[in-house]
Amino acid sequence: YGGCYEPGCPGHRGGQPQWHRIGPGWIHTGSSSEEELSAGTQTPVGRSGTPEEVGHVAVFLASEEASYVTGQLIVVDGGNTIQEYKVALP
Repeated sequence: YGGCYEPGCPGHRGGQPQWHRIGPGWIHTGSSSEEELSAGTQTPVGRSGTPEEVGHVAVFLASEEASYVTGQLIVVDGGNTIQEYKVALP
């Protein structure tokens, strides 16, 4: 997910472009496979994320509270990227 919630689209606040990216991890959606849901249980928080949790990050990035945040990738993955051992999908 990126920018104005379309990849490559800059947001604008006060005339200054802001570029954002959200990197979701294992997110439980209607199209999640059993293997993906199982992999979500192997994250440090022990579960897949929700679309709402990713949405909260998007709302923050679009808010005035994020007025000094630009050019960042915010990873929403339950700590999956920081753990050393990764579970491979079959």
